[in-house]
Amino acid sequence: MAFPHADLLGAGLAPAETRPGDAGRSLDPRSFEPPNLDIENSICMVEVAETGSVNTFTSLPNPALASWNSSKITARIFIVTTNKDPRDLLAPWIQASMELWPQFLQAHLDGDEGLQRQLHQENTGIFFFNWGRLASQSKEQYDIGKRLLVRKPYRDIGAIGDPLLRNLNHERYYQWPEHPYRKYDMISSSEDGTVLYHAAKECMSFYSEDIGGVFTGILLVDPIRYHRIFDITFDFWYGGFDPRESNQIPCFLDLSVGDETGRGPRDVIFNGQRQALGKFIPTLKRHIGKPTPKDSYMYDLVYMALTQLVCDDITQVLEKMNSTFSTIELSLHDDRILKESLPLWRGQLGCCRNINFHQSELLHHLSEELQKMVTASNALNRNQPPASASASGSNGVIEDEQNAVFARLRTVSLAVDRVNRRGEGVFQALMSSMSIVGSERAIAEAELVLKLTQLAFFFTPLGLIAAIFGMNINVSIEI
Repeated sequence: MAFPHADLLGAGLAPAETRPGDAGRSLDPRSFEPPNLDIENSICMVEVAETGSVNTFTSLPNPALASWNSSKITARIFIVTTNKDPRDLLAPWIQASMELWPQFLQAHLDGDEGLQRQLHQENTGIFFFNWGRLASQSKEQYDIGKRLLVRKPYRDIGAIGDPLLRNLNHERYYQWPEHPYRKYDMISSSEDGTVLYHAAKECMSFYSEDIGGVFTGILLVDPIRYHRIFDITFDFWYGGFDPRESNQIPCFLDLSVGDETGRGPRDVIFNGQRQALGKFIPTLKRHIGKPTPKDSYMYDLVYMALTQLVCDDITQVLEKMNSTFSTIELSLHDDRILKESLPLWRGQLGCCRNINFHQSELLHHLSEELQKMVTASNALNRNQPPASASASGSNGVIEDEQNAVFARLRTVSLAVDRVNRRGEGVFQALMSSMSIVGSERAIAEAELVLKLTQLAFFFTPLGLIAAIFGMNINVSIEI
């Protein structure tokens, strides 16, 4: 019996030239690239007036309606969450050549710390902060991140090689944004192992110029990281394959909402703009005295506000490290836990040591830069005529804030040193405990060998007698 072609086509049993939905299909799987994620850039603006008042706009206002009079506004700072060049969005507000901007943006997006140091040393008004911020992550998203790092961005289906190249249906993973990519190192985990805690690298980059007599700064902040999940389906009748995005999941968990089990919030989402709005702006407001400091001090104020933010984040990371060390110390008595957890603990201790080294270097660098600012401001004050009462009060506010930041840096640096020493001690204790466990195992194996040897000595005479009686003896009788 012959079936009409239309019936076979409807049942998916016959090929056709076209089919609904073919527009999204690709004939060559190797050429597939995920479409750009449609997430808008986020920009907020902070305006500082002569009176010391600070206005915050969560989105860019209309320049015609905003306070554009430069005689009243002394500073504007734009906090931009993006992975692209935001100059087109800022064009109504920033009308300057910004000659160093391309290099600055490249250094931020590529994470090239060598270029970042060069730009900071050779130019005023530019700096880059790279540090580790505490972030929590589900085990599932952590496994996806590991697959992306080793360039196996797909669920294991038992196939040899990449299933995309073998035309096999599978689940595939991508990260957004691809650039900038900031690594994260696991330093702790929950008791059930379902939540992992990382020191996730963050970069905030600041670019400033004097535009029309107004101190104008742009603070670049990393956007939220996402894992994109695609269902890859091959169609053998119609040719090609059909990639469909099934989910977009933030890499890190959110404190503002409970998890799906209803057990309550877990940790802060790794959202740079929320962090900036929630901590950086209040800190900046606290630093700005009345009357507003000179324009030459605005750069210093932004630097000090971000330094306080970095110190807060490092303190949180240190607390989680101490929690990890306590877990290891309290488990050294249990041989079973030692054997099961040794690879995990060695990895965590190695990450903690590496992170503490970079944190110590960062804090030392921040202290040096802040000292340079203090020296420059003191020289500027000495070369100027006696200040008015208002300016004198403003300078006093700056000095007080500088002293407070210096004290905070010293406190955090000492805390990093203490945690580092404790980590070294925990590592030595862990290795000593494993040596004891290894010695006990070696002793047990030696005792077992001794018992087997004794048993062998017992059976040796019996075996010899049995061998003698089992011999074939040929006796030749000569007459």
